[in-house]
Order: sequence, then structure tokens, then C-alpha cells
Amino acid sequence: MNLWQEYWTPVRVFLGLGAEPQTLTFVQISLRGIIVFMFTLLMVRISARRSLARRTVFDSVFLVILASVLARAINGSADLLPTVGGGFAMAGLDCLLFAWLRQSH
Repeated sequence: MNLWQEYWTPVRVFLGLGAEPQTLTFVQISLRGIIVFMFTLLMVRISARRSLARRTVFDSVFLVILASVLARAINGSADLLPTVGGGFAMAGLDCLLFAWLRQSH
């Protein structure tokens, strides 16, 4: 077993990565929630400086969809890391759309 596998195996067990949602423990769900919360703050910080403060309908829809996607990472119905990555992709798309809309006006 190499060093990466020695490190990664306990992390996978600790976070319940690859586990069935119904087998996740309170601690695993709590840790997933903390991780998703921290990454969500980063996502909103990256994309929110400009448009989310206005609270447009577009921003509200974006936040509802983002919350729905990230909730799947917390409850285990989707893999943690790909779901967080998808959230960052959505935040990036939000930034690009805002830049394009700002430039077109």
C-alpha cells in the first residue's frame, strides 16, 4: 500500500465516502455538512461580491439550485467531492454570466 492510500483510506471511512446514505453516522453527516458549508462560503464569496448582493430573481434561483445540489453531498445521495466540484462549476458559470450581462449593457 502506498502512502496516498494509507492516508486516503481513513479519510474515506471518516467521511463515509462511498457509503450508502442510510449507513452514514451522525458524525459523518456532521463533518460533511461542515465541509460543504466551508466550500459554499468560498463559492458564494467568489461569486457574490457583485451580483448576489442585489438579490435578483436569477440569484435566488441560483442559490436554490446550488443549495439543492450541495444538500445531496451532505445526506450522501451523491458523492461528496464531485458534488462540491459541481457547485464550484455552477459558481463559475454564475460569474461568467454576470460578466457577460454586465458587458452587454
